[in-house]
Amino acid sequence: MSRSPILLSVGVGLLLAQAPTLVRDALHGYEVQLPEGWIPLVSENLIAFWQKESHFYVATGATKVSGSLQTTLQQVLAQLRHVGGPNATFYTRKTAKSIEIIGENLSYPYFLRPIAATSPLPLPESYRFLGEIFPGQSSAVLTFFWIPEGAEEQVMQEARTLIQSLRFLPAAARVPYRKASLPDPYLGVPHATLHVPQGATVQGTPFRQGEKYFYRYDITYGSLRIHSHTVDLVTQTVMGVSGSSQVIVDGQMLPLGQVVFLQGPENLPAFLQFLWQQEGGLSWQVVKHTHQPQPLPNMGGGFLMGAQQSAWEGNLTLQAGGRRREVGYQLMIYYGHTGSGEYYQAQIFYKVMDYPTAEEQKATAIATGVFASYQPTTEWTLRANKAYTQTVQQNNARLQEYLRQRRMHSSASYGGGGYSSSSGGGGEDYTSEMARTWSNALSDQTYLRDPESGEVMRVHKQVWDEGRFWKDPTFGEVYGTVQQGSELEGWLQSHGWTPMQESLSGSFGGD
Repeated sequence: MSRSPILLSVGVGLLLAQAPTLVRDALHGYEVQLPEGWIPLVSENLIAFWQKESHFYVATGATKVSGSLQTTLQQVLAQLRHVGGPNATFYTRKTAKSIEIIGENLSYPYFLRPIAATSPLPLPESYRFLGEIFPGQSSAVLTFFWIPEGAEEQVMQEARTLIQSLRFLPAAARVPYRKASLPDPYLGVPHATLHVPQGATVQGTPFRQGEKYFYRYDITYGSLRIHSHTVDLVTQTVMGVSGSSQVIVDGQMLPLGQVVFLQGPENLPAFLQFLWQQEGGLSWQVVKHTHQPQPLPNMGGGFLMGAQQSAWEGNLTLQAGGRRREVGYQLMIYYGHTGSGEYYQAQIFYKVMDYPTAEEQKATAIATGVFASYQPTTEWTLRANKAYTQTVQQNNARLQEYLRQRRMHSSASYGGGGYSSSSGGGGEDYTSEMARTWSNALSDQTYLRDPESGEVMRVHKQVWDEGRFWKDPTFGEVYGTVQQGSELEGWLQSHGWTPMQESLSGSFGGD
């Protein structure tokens, strides 16, 4: 099913720690004990850490002391007032070892993660702030806490423990890096910026997947390869007897000789191995797999009955021979019943870190820095969503014109004369109902009812025509007939059109 690419703005982290874990960033020169749920970031010359669930932020950095320490304090306060928003207030006090800064009523710190501005999920609206400036001979060390209102004490304690565990690496353990941009010549703005080791090869490509607009990148540095992918899997069944599947990877349709179901994260390892089987016949074995459910905005049931939607985020480690793949993914599954069967759609966003097992420590330390510095461009996300919307509108307009040219003229009962779902009543005798059935069959007419509004209309339809009528989700117009099981019907289903209920007699079960 085609859905708005709302998750373009959500980063897929390979480094979602499942317990306090030592994480090393060779590009930015630090290591830290990272509690579960915290993700490293590098933004605005700050090393930062983001707690996904609460949107708690911790950041540390250094600044030159120009003149007196009081002058440095005023410079820091000026920057904090700028990012804190119009309602922010700050207070300071001097201690034996530092200057403390306390703030209230701050806005969301978008400057640390600009892409958060496009998030479809709710964000904290007000923050408290704690900061310290530790003076040195020629520079000062800064430590900042952005605390969302209502944050639990446990998260605050995790933040303190995290920052206390931070250690900087010696020069010999660091890897020089450069800032790279991922260009998009079609939308005219970079997709993202990120830091990569000097000498690394960086390739990026925008692509369309149906109406949706995505981007993939591929980074190679020696024997380390980091790459991203987007997968759509759609499976439809008819009355539990037959079915078909389509899989699209990075805009390319892959041939499928079987029906494939992906009903949850437990099925993902086998599915990825299925996708990778053409890469040289390696047999990838699962070493570790962790995942957790994620919130997902309600996208509505569309044409499906009993529609269900779920989302997960996880980490998967696989090994084949002397190589290992660390996969960070987001998986969304949409499931429901159509009028004639079942419909499954799975969408997967995943990133892969592929390296020799003998170089695990070095490879993961480099990849940590690459992922921590990855900053999607807000403008690119907005333009990609606009391109998606325009394409949907163009497709709908073409389809409406096609269907208009073959539209069956109908006489609808809008509460005026004619038959309605309430006019038959439970007391109508069997003879009258049969007479109306025969009359409609002989005159090539039938009754339709909108399952959403209950509105009933009488339309022209030849009695041997097995096609169905559908309602346009945008303007509410009814079109038909469309052959059942056809590609056009599949397209209508995937774009939220509603199948109309049909009855020769005008009786619709519960009437």
